[in-house]
Amino acid sequence: MPPRKGALRSLPAVEVLLGMEPLAAAARDVPRALVLEAARAEIAEERARLRKRAGAPADAPALAARAAARARAEARPSLRRVLN
Repeated sequence: MPPRKGALRSLPAVEVLLGMEPLAAAARDVPRALVLEAARAEIAEERARLRKRAGAPADAPALAARAAARARAEARPSLRRVLN
C-alpha cells in the first residue's frame, strides 16, 4: 500500500527540529555537524517507516529528542583496539 502523502508532508523540516529545545541543547555540547546529521537521519528513518506501513508520523518533539540522543551517542568517544 503506498504511503499517504499527507503523512510524509507532515514531517517537520530539519530547521524546525534544530530550533527545538532538545536539539538546541545538544548543539551546545556536540558539534553542529553531528546534530544536523542526527536530525536528518531521524527524519529519514521516520520517512522510511511511513513508507513501509501507514500510520501517524512521530511528532516533532519526539523526533527532536531522538535526534539529540543520537547526536550525543555519536559524539561519545569509543575505545579502539591498538597494537603496540
